[in-house]
Parts: sequence; structure tokens; C-alpha cells
Amino acid sequence: NLRSGVTISAKGLDGLYLSECPGGKGQPAVASKQFLMTMDKQISAADGLGWLPNSQTPPKRDEVIINVEGRQLINTWRGLALTPVKGDINLWLEHAEYLFPNAMERECAIKYLASLVQKPWEKPSYALVVRGTHRTGKDTFFEPVIKAFGAYSAGSASADQIVDSWGDYVESKRVM
Repeated sequence: NLRSGVTISAKGLDGLYLSECPGGKGQPAVASKQFLMTMDKQISAADGLGWLPNSQTPPKRDEVIINVEGRQLINTWRGLALTPVKGDINLWLEHAEYLFPNAMERECAIKYLASLVQKPWEKPSYALVVRGTHRTGKDTFFEPVIKAFGAYSAGSASADQIVDSWGDYVESKRVM
């Protein structure tokens, strides 16, 4: 749904209409296949979903369909979820100083986060890896940027996911 930004996976659609489209031998196709078979080809303009931040604001109607490697995809990027406001950020800066006592490391981390928000269409050539004991406020440091991009654009990954997968855990993520 382009207005709400809500998407439903094929598996979710199948589960939602399981009683109407159970699938199996001699049964009608599962809901997701039924949906694709009955979709009007003249109206359907996309082959799937993609995520391409192209500005800080939501894409215009004619920018929703993007071409990626010859495929027409619906861009699920919805722009930044927050509008900056003036205010005192000293509390956050003090927290950054607590997490990153080394001034050079702290400056690097702050500039990294600032660049994510200022130019969301540019992919950073490196990533921040912040580790430490539990309950020290690591997530609190990233919270302003996570809120700006929206909760869908943030996540975490286990060591197993990083080693064993092809990167699916980072799909549509800007802050991990």
C-alpha cells in the first residue's frame, strides 16, 4: 500500500487467506499465486519491492517505481520519519562522551550518523561496530537516527547471521 507504506509478504497473504486458498493437490492455488495470476497486467507496473533512499523527503508519485538491474521495483523508502528541530543536545553529546571516551572515535561516530541523515542516498563505505557490556546505553546513542529513519530501517544481527547468511538481515537497514 503506497499510502500507508504497509507491505504484506506472500507468506503473510497465504496465511491470511489459508481457509479460502489452502493449496495442495486438486485445490486452488495459494492466495499469493492467485493474486499474481488475477492481477491486471496493465495496472501492474512493478516486479517487486526495493529500498532506495533517494532524498530526505518521501518520494514523489513518479519516483515510487525504480529500475534496479532491469527490474521495475516499488521503492519502499518513505523519507525521514522526523523533521529536525532546534534544541539542546548536550545530554546526548555527554552520553556520546561516556560511550566514546576517545575524542577522535567519538567525532567519527557522530559524523558517521550525521552523514546518514544528511545524505541517506549515499551508502557509507564503512560501518560502525559498537560493542560493550549490556545496559550501557549503546542503543540510546543510535536512537535519534533510528527514529529519523523509522524503526523498520534499524535492526541488529547475531554473529551467526553475519557469518551464515547472504545479508538478508540488512535488507532495508541503515542502522544495525
